[in-house]
Amino acid sequence: MHTPALGRRIVVIGVTMVWVLGLSLDALVYVSVRATLMDGISRDLDRDASLVSSEAARVGEAELAGRLTDLGLRATIREADGRLAVRQPTGGQGGRLAVRTVQLPGGKVVEVKVSRARVDSDLHRLLRLELIVTPLVVGLAFVLLRLMAEIALRPLDRISAAARRTAKGRRGERLRPHPTDTRLGQMASAYDDMLDALEAAVVDAQAAQAESSLLLERNRRVIDTAREAFVAVDDAGVIVDWNTEAERIFGWRKNEVLGRPVVGTVLPDDVEGSGRAFQRSRGTGDPSDGLVEITAMHRDGHRFPAKMTVWSTDHHGTSTVSAFIWDTTEREAAAAAVARLAAIVESTDAAMLSTTLDGTILTWNAAAERMYGYSADEAIGSHLHIIVPVDEREQLESTLGAVWQGAAVQRVEAVRRCKNGELVAVALTISPVRDADGVVSAASSIARDITEERWMAAQLNQTLAALEASLEEAREAEAASRRFLDDAAHQLRTPITNIRACAESLLAARGDERDELLGAVVRETSRAGRLMSGLLRLAQLNHTQEMVREPCDLLGLCRGEAERVAALAPHLELSVEETGAAPVGRPLLDPNAVAEILSNLLDNARRYADTRIELNVHRDGPCVEVEVMNDGPSEAEDLIESAFERFVTLDSSGGSGLGLPIARELARAHGGDLFYQDKAFVLQLPSDEDGMADENRPD
Repeated sequence: MHTPALGRRIVVIGVTMVWVLGLSLDALVYVSVRATLMDGISRDLDRDASLVSSEAARVGEAELAGRLTDLGLRATIREADGRLAVRQPTGGQGGRLAVRTVQLPGGKVVEVKVSRARVDSDLHRLLRLELIVTPLVVGLAFVLLRLMAEIALRPLDRISAAARRTAKGRRGERLRPHPTDTRLGQMASAYDDMLDALEAAVVDAQAAQAESSLLLERNRRVIDTAREAFVAVDDAGVIVDWNTEAERIFGWRKNEVLGRPVVGTVLPDDVEGSGRAFQRSRGTGDPSDGLVEITAMHRDGHRFPAKMTVWSTDHHGTSTVSAFIWDTTEREAAAAAVARLAAIVESTDAAMLSTTLDGTILTWNAAAERMYGYSADEAIGSHLHIIVPVDEREQLESTLGAVWQGAAVQRVEAVRRCKNGELVAVALTISPVRDADGVVSAASSIARDITEERWMAAQLNQTLAALEASLEEAREAEAASRRFLDDAAHQLRTPITNIRACAESLLAARGDERDELLGAVVRETSRAGRLMSGLLRLAQLNHTQEMVREPCDLLGLCRGEAERVAALAPHLELSVEETGAAPVGRPLLDPNAVAEILSNLLDNARRYADTRIELNVHRDGPCVEVEVMNDGPSEAEDLIESAFERFVTLDSSGGSGLGLPIARELARAHGGDLFYQDKAFVLQLPSDEDGMADENRPD
């Protein structure tokens, strides 16, 4: 069985390790067994020594020897000076003895002895067993290690054999190791991968060769079907290749032109530089270096402008100059038309530009420069987003989407951003630009500034809105007047009817009844007068009567009105207090209007108060507040709120129901308000003082 040198080293190292391990285990087992046996002898000595001590204490030293003999113990009794006193028989057992001494109280020493023959015999048998087993284990390990080395190194043999076969040119054989996660398996797998890569490289080379042949065939077809004339010339200036388009342009068939000089056949021989045209790019190999304008010649002798792209190729020391030539007669005419169109585009007042499908700017005329502030160099190549605000881009994408579908978009109003950041309103017309195949390839946009047009439209809209507001205000005023007249007629009908009835009754009444009716007439006449005064006051407020504002002592007005009410109702206690951290000051108010509001509020409080009326005046931010409270019974807040409506009274005191509505209208005419909150009427007025602006005035 052949094993490589690596396998032999593995076997030697493994056997050596097993041998060392076996010897170590033998030594360990020997030491362990010997210690166990010696522990047994030590226990026997301890037991015999304990027995000697107990018997010496029980029978005395004189009878101790006989007692030890009866017990079968091997012992020697010595005097204190070491002389032998009594020697016990050995019992017929030889071999080495283990001795333990026991000191007696009388000074004698007893030597207790135990035989070690059994221990020595067991240790000898153990040594003989280890000398037999250890070589057997080492031999078995040698055989197993050699077998394992051969199995483990078998893939190396396969790799070597496969490598020798590969060197002889035989491919396709693979090792296919199993398992593959070992070092040798990985080496075998790497060898298989190398063979796969080699075969793949061969296949790629064959494919490249086939592709090269296909490419040559394809190039031949491209040349034959090209829309430009293809002409190839050798070092001597003789035509060596010619395509179908060259036959059409120059009028020569391929079999007729091959071998003819290029000068005199394609290029006129009387034009200076014709002979050097095919030498422009000799040795460069780059077609772009050889783009030249030439005068070409047809077979019938007529000449025409053309362009030619030339390049040279070298193959095995032979140089060939090739050229694509195309007739530019129609293109020059088209270029002239384009130049005229460009002049029109540049001279128009409308901003014109074109973009690609992704929004890149392609063209940019002078009007676009003037409108947007970007020069053509800055704009061309940039994206449309440089002039389209963010909030307009969604509309732009939607519009361009329709253009890409082939639809023209007429009159789209949009906003564009100029270079300086200003926004300009434009009206856009966007049209698709199609290529020769009719496919949309770009978009053309015409923009006209409609800022002035929008301004005029906005002014017109504002005028129309103002007119409509005026008409609506007139309609509301008319409706308010009608409501006012209806309310006035309805409210005045009752006192007038009562006056008429009283007057008719006066004609027939006499004495006391006549006086009572005259009093009723006076009361109803007074009521009608109050209604007329209130209605006229509301009419003035509805027509936005201007307040005559001046620095007003609001605290003084409150105290004056309180004194008036105190004179009318002496049984009531009235108090006026200024609260809050900031002083009330002298706000700009109409004193007469404020006095009228306070009079209405205090008269209303006088009707409901039991013993006390309180006025609290304080500044609350941009407002001055006056709170009017009384200690009378309070109504629900929803009922109190209804009292601010015209002709609504909460009792039968004969009031007109216009006091609180008038007071609220006067407060709002100042820019304040009047409302009921937390069992108190709260009057809010602006706290603007003399010299302060009105911009903080509440709505």
